[in-house]
Parts: sequence; C-alpha cells; structure tokens
Amino acid sequence: MTNSSFTVSQELVIENPEPCKGLPISHYEWSTLKTKVELFRKKKSFMDSCGWKDVGMVFLGVTLTTLVSLWLPGYSSFYVKAIAWAVLGVSAFLWFCFVFFQYQLDKKDSEKDIITADSILEIMGLIEINRASLNASDK
Repeated sequence: MTNSSFTVSQELVIENPEPCKGLPISHYEWSTLKTKVELFRKKKSFMDSCGWKDVGMVFLGVTLTTLVSLWLPGYSSFYVKAIAWAVLGVSAFLWFCFVFFQYQLDKKDSEKDIITADSILEIMGLIEINRASLNASDK
C-alpha cells in the first residue's frame, strides 16, 4: 500500500461588521408595525388579476362592433336598427361603468398604500423618540 498525504484546506474570512446601536422593541410596537405592513399585501382574486377594466374592454368591443355594423348597409328594418342601437347604448354604458369602477378602485388602493406607509413611518418615528428618551433618562 502506498502512504499518500491528503490535505484539505479552506480559507474562511469573517469581516467584523461595523458596530451599531440596537434598540429593543416591545411586543406591542412590533405587532403594530407588522399589522400595518400586512396591509400592503394584495388579496389575489379573479377580479384582481383580470380587473374590472378588462371586463369593460369586452363591452367596448361590443360597442365598437355594433357601431361598425350600424354604419354598414344591411339593417333594413327599423326593429333591427332599434335593437342594435339599444345594444350599443347598453354596452357603452357598461363599458364606462366598469372602467370607471376600476379607476376608483385603483385610486382607493393607492391612497390606502400612502396612508399605510405614512402611518408605519409615524410609528417608527415614535419608537425612535421613545427609545431616545429612555436612553437619555438611563444616563
């Protein structure tokens, strides 16, 4: 048998992090921050992924198709033209309602996100002030 020397080496470099001050946070403050951050989560549903605006675009397609078919010759009776105009009016109204509804939802969500972010920053500022006053009183 042959005596062979087997050597394994591994270099490990650990850098010391810069020292910084860590402040404890109470369970109540942590829970409050966690609750506010959870408000940023978007609940996923079919209508959130598809969107009311997309349903409205279907009605826009119906509206434009009906409008084009009214311009083309082929509707001879008044009864058929009246039905086409009714379909045009209802589909245009539904298109407007769905797009407007989606716009209002998006506006509400963006306002909620701004309010939530502001409230989180406010809570964090209060925690910092509270910890600073506690540290000043300890000295």
